[in-house]
Amino acid sequence: RTPLLVKQHFDVVIVDEAGQISQPAILGPLMSADSFVLVGDHMQLPPLVSSEVADQAGYGVSMLKRLADKFPNAVAQLTLQYRMHGN
Repeated sequence: RTPLLVKQHFDVVIVDEAGQISQPAILGPLMSADSFVLVGDHMQLPPLVSSEVADQAGYGVSMLKRLADKFPNAVAQLTLQYRMHGN
């Protein structure tokens, strides 16, 4: 955990753009919560990893992608994109 989260507890953590966040960056907040919601598109931009060693170790794959691949029935897809919707 990061020092900011050491004594923090949350009922729910909601992470937006979770497909672009590396696993080390997301684990602290998730460990501070009873449950969590990851929001994003695991098929778009992956986390930015500048180290080749870290990329080879799997840090270029987001927690959202790993969970979506392992538990596909837990993924809910948007049926309407409000930002691009004509009305």
